[in-house]
Amino acid sequence: METKILSETAAATILENDLINLAKRVSSGKVLTNRQREMIAEQAGQRSAGAWANNLTALADALGTTRQRLEFWRRKDGCPQPRTNGLHSVDAWRKFLRGHGVETGGKATGHDTRLQVAEDASNAQFIAVSNELPAAIRDALAGILPPAQVDQITLLVWLRLAEAQTAAASRQDLAGILDGEEPQYPDEIAKLCSRLDAE
Repeated sequence: METKILSETAAATILENDLINLAKRVSSGKVLTNRQREMIAEQAGQRSAGAWANNLTALADALGTTRQRLEFWRRKDGCPQPRTNGLHSVDAWRKFLRGHGVETGGKATGHDTRLQVAEDASNAQFIAVSNELPAAIRDALAGILPPAQVDQITLLVWLRLAEAQTAAASRQDLAGILDGEEPQYPDEIAKLCSRLDAE
């Protein structure tokens, strides 16, 4: 039996106060995010038929997902394409994702939640191994090659491993470590890149 943290009345009051705060935000001259506009439209009983996002981050915000997840879905056939001015249709993406069993608006289906957990675990494991890689290669090649060359080799090995991890993740319909416009590099790999840039 599931215990509710909030009663329906308390939840409704909180949401109502949230909408009041959004109205105050607009009154003070601030701009709403796409998701905030959607909240107002939902409260007014309107569809967000004309909702457009100017980049993937705004689109992810409007859909209640991450930019990295959208990068993954962009590789799939039938994915909505942006307009020539770069705007992304929120409704087209919502329809596309629902067609693949992914609910939007911050509520993932059980299937998508399991995928996200598997994806997060896979990427976390790869990051942990990646952070050990520079020291392991440095130890193995100590005294044989100059440090700068060891760093170059390490980066090349890591990139190849990251490509393999991303390809393996893709075969399981997961987003890999290199998916996204700007992948997040593990700390030790980022340090290694900084050393190479400084040379």
